[in-house]
Amino acid sequence: MRVKVKKWDHFQHYKNRNPPWVKLHNDMLTSETWALASDKDRLLMVVALMVGSRGTNSGVLASEEYVKRIAYLQKAPDFKPLLKLGFFVEVDEDDNVLAGASAVQADACASLSVSVSDSVSVRGESEGSKPKGFKSWSEVDLRSSAETHEDVLKGADVDDFVSYWMEPKESGKPRISGQDAWDTRRRMQTWARNNEKRGNRNTGGDTFVSSLPK
Repeated sequence: MRVKVKKWDHFQHYKNRNPPWVKLHNDMLTSETWALASDKDRLLMVVALMVGSRGTNSGVLASEEYVKRIAYLQKAPDFKPLLKLGFFVEVDEDDNVLAGASAVQADACASLSVSVSDSVSVRGESEGSKPKGFKSWSEVDLRSSAETHEDVLKGADVDDFVSYWMEPKESGKPRISGQDAWDTRRRMQTWARNNEKRGNRNTGGDTFVSSLPK
């Protein structure tokens, strides 16, 4: 079975090279996939990020046996649990997602996922509790909201967006808490427009942030 890490552009931002290291995001520890995976599948998630970065793989794992050999594992891993949890998608020999694969995985994960938007509860709230307001969002909450708008920003741009709005002010509270209103999608669209005007993907520069709300 040939699979690919579903959100490769979020986890790793480079292409077509063999880096000496990979990025591990702290929010992976609080994701539904990590929480619901077994210990051996959590190991496979980390291994997948390392193996998927090799050469021109771009998040693709050729087979269970390939991963066993390249990662020096005692047994070949099983891709199926992480397929069901949505961490992997199945691809063909040309690395195209197999027809129907996304829909099948979406159905399998529907009961396990937490829907996060600007107006609904976020992870960590008990059922029936009052929705968590954006002023009290953590970095994980903001990132979860941002990831529902991947058509606007993705990868390093999302990292920069989250980092900017979660930067603590003199009061110690994050910048987002000082806003009177919040719509993540519209904020991301503004970020993308400003970024495009400057012709610079790295939106964290001083010239960029000077035009944003304090």
